[in-house]
Formats: sequence, structure tokens, C-alpha cells
Amino acid sequence: MITTPVLLHYGLNVKDIRYENNSSVQFSQEIVPFPDNKEFKVNYISVYLHRPLKENEEIKIYMDYEGKLYGYSNVMRYMKDSIDMRNMK
Repeated sequence: MITTPVLLHYGLNVKDIRYENNSSVQFSQEIVPFPDNKEFKVNYISVYLHRPLKENEEIKIYMDYEGKLYGYSNVMRYMKDSIDMRNMK
């Protein structure tokens, strides 16, 4: 198996990952800090592909996740962010 890393917001949790043909893809996930800023956390997902990709080969994977998007203003005190769900479609 080949491991491919994916980073998601720390408030999101992966429920399932599938290939384009709908077969399951194994994965693991954990909340980890960035090396240069221990207060800045992300959800680090290890996606375990069934085989290595050939040069210039592309595949599609589909990731189902859920959760809440929280701001990072607790880490970056100067940043004032917000998410307006009215603009999300």
C-alpha cells in the first residue's frame, strides 16, 4: 500500500473514503499540531492507496466528512475570521 497524506480542518472528521468505482479506501486520521506552530492543529488523514500510481497517472477518490469549521483566532490573535453559512451552497 501507498500512503498519501491529506490535511483537513481540525473540526472535520472523515467518515468514509472511496475510489471512483465505489470500492473502499483504507485511511486513518488524527488531530496533530503543525511542526512550526504547536497551537495550530489539523486533522491529518493517511489515505492508503491499493497500489502505487504510475508516472502522471491520476485517480479520483471521494471523501465523506462531517463536522464544524471553527476559526483560528485563538491561535492567530490578530486574525478575525468568520464563516457565513448563508453563502455556502
